[in-house]
Amino acid sequence: MKKYKIAIVGATGAVGREMLRCIFQFNFPFESIKLLASARSAGKIIEFENKKFTVEELTEDSFKGIDVAFWSAGGSISEKYVPFAVKAGCINIDNTSHFRMDPNVPLVVPEVNGEALRNHKGIIANPNCTTIQMVSALNRLNEYFDIERIIDKKHFPIAFNCIPQVDKFDLDNHFSKEEMKMVNETKKIFNKDIKVNATCVRVPVLRGHSESVYIETKKPIDIDKVFELLNNSTGVELYDDLENQIYPMANLFVGDELVHVGRVRKDLDNPNGLSLWVVADQLMKGAAYNSVDIGLKMIEMGLI
Repeated sequence: MKKYKIAIVGATGAVGREMLRCIFQFNFPFESIKLLASARSAGKIIEFENKKFTVEELTEDSFKGIDVAFWSAGGSISEKYVPFAVKAGCINIDNTSHFRMDPNVPLVVPEVNGEALRNHKGIIANPNCTTIQMVSALNRLNEYFDIERIIDKKHFPIAFNCIPQVDKFDLDNHFSKEEMKMVNETKKIFNKDIKVNATCVRVPVLRGHSESVYIETKKPIDIDKVFELLNNSTGVELYDDLENQIYPMANLFVGDELVHVGRVRKDLDNPNGLSLWVVADQLMKGAAYNSVDIGLKMIEMGLI
């Protein structure tokens, strides 16, 4: 098997460290790993799997000879340096928001729209963590029932309070930037003008994102078919046994790469309505793992 020279940009941050772990855990075939960060982090030693990596300063010349770069250092960094990496012939999987809505950049969750990778021009965008777990959970349901509308209440971690704001508000429509990311990214990933109404709230958990999702579909809901589809969805675990009070909770899945779905139930009044509770680790499935999975999917498809 071919091995690749890879780089992680933003290697000293939480997502960057998770990316390094995912590269080892999910057997990304690497020849070498270059860790890149700001000048103040240059020279730091990061140890993992009995290996020591020295962090290097990110510069315009950092990507000579690099095959694949994983980015998680902020949108302004990606904006400035990704073009140099593309020019050097490197494939870039960017975890920031900078390229997500660029019509020339695929926005990819591998199990949902992996075929979009064929259209890349050196850059692939990793969706927002909130969007990734929702579209993963809904993908097979959309294929079968044809989702027309999604109503989502998204819960983020913060201690001792619930705050109905994530990122800045758009004062014209009163939605937050995080909410509008879910609206716009879901449309792009599913490649349809699906109606999305999102409310994002910070809540007191240590790690993990939880979503209360309500969908309305073109086909009437067959609950047995729903459970069958969720049980056979790639990257999704159906975690739903109400008799034994089993349902997803954020603290159960820290460090886990799957999306977990429970509390699945039909709307009592609308035959085309369905409610789900969706939980995932935002640093893993919502960022690091999905980025590495994109790279693995590209290898599988012969694109790198």
